Amino acid sequence: MNPNDDLSELWRSQPEHAADTAALLREVQRRMGPFERCIRRRDLREQAAGALLVVIFAWLAFHAHSAWSLATDVWLGAYGLWIIYYLRRHSRALREASPECSLAEYRALVLERYQQQIRILRRAKYWYVAPFWIGMMMVSWAAYRGTGSLAVLVVDGLAFSATAAVLCWVNEGPGVRKVQQKLHEVMAVFGNEGEA
Repeated sequence: MNPNDDLSELWRSQPEHAADTAALLREVQRRMGPFERCIRRRDLREQAAGALLVVIFAWLAFHAHSAWSLATDVWLGAYGLWIIYYLRRHSRALREASPECSLAEYRALVLERYQQQIRILRRAKYWYVAPFWIGMMMVSWAAYRGTGSLAVLVVDGLAFSATAAVLCWVNEGPGVRKVQQKLHEVMAVFGNEGEA
């Protein structure tokens, strides 16, 4: 056993500190509540959008008139499935803290919840934006093939690229900063207590 575990054990064994610890844990859970609900709502929205993509592009693939249209529809339908899979695999809640866990263990669990969301946002350019951009470039190419207009290809390509750039910026900039701010607020509740 290390000294931090001994201190946590001593902390939990003191009657007045047990009440303080319970109050601290309630306050952390209260502060985390809105964040957890926000993450659940985001995941539900994204997964519902992914399911809608699957349905729409499966229908379009079934009615495709060319091999290129079929490939585009299959790609975008698979992209919808990918979003659902990725969020279910990487954004699910971490294990709950057991009642006997030390303050340091609980703090580590809370920290990991926030860091998990930061990782999802920082990697969005790979798992979310890049497949979207590729699908949209395929749509642009299909539009060019259908119209023969280079202007359509350029305008569509620039519009979809700008959209992808904004999605990258929103996730990696304001998105990460917001989660980091919430993390600092929750970690401030712990103070120096619970640090391993």
